[in-house]
Amino acid sequence: MNFILDVDGVLTDGKFWVSAEGKSHKCFGSHDADALGVLKGYLNVEFITADHRGLAISEARIVREMGYPLTLVPGRERLVWLSERFDNADLIFMGDGLFDAPCLAYAKLGIAPPNSHPYALHAADYITSNSGGSGAVSDACLFIDKHMGLDLFKEFARV
Repeated sequence: MNFILDVDGVLTDGKFWVSAEGKSHKCFGSHDADALGVLKGYLNVEFITADHRGLAISEARIVREMGYPLTLVPGRERLVWLSERFDNADLIFMGDGLFDAPCLAYAKLGIAPPNSHPYALHAADYITSNSGGSGAVSDACLFIDKHMGLDLFKEFARV
C-alpha cells in the first residue's frame, strides 16, 4: 500500500513566510513525523509538492530530517503523475488543495485536513480532526492503522 501526501497544507499549516528575498520558512507539525514512523514499515510513504520556490525548505524537513522521498509535481499534473505510478487500489492520498480533489477521488482512500479547499473536502473519504501542520497527518495515520486493521498504535493508547 502507498501513502502519498501533499506537503503544504497537510504536513505544514499551508502558510509561507516571505521576505524581500523570497520564502524563508514553513511551519511543520511536531507530532506527524512520529506517527508516520510507526506506519513506515507497513506502507510506502512519499511526499509531493508543487512549491518549487520553497522546495529547499521542504527537502530539509522531509528528506534530510524525516528520511522520506519528496517529488516536485505541479498541481495540474498530480492526477496524471499518481495514476502513472500507483494503482488506485493500492493508494492512500492525503491532500488539501483544489488540484488534490481529483487525486483524493482517484485513491482507494482519500484523506483531507478540515481546513482544505471545499472540493478537496467533498472528494475525501475521511477528514481529519486536526488541521494541516497541527496533527492532521498524525490523525490520518491513526485512521489508516484502524482502517487496515494493523493496531500499531495500541501500545501508545491509555487504557
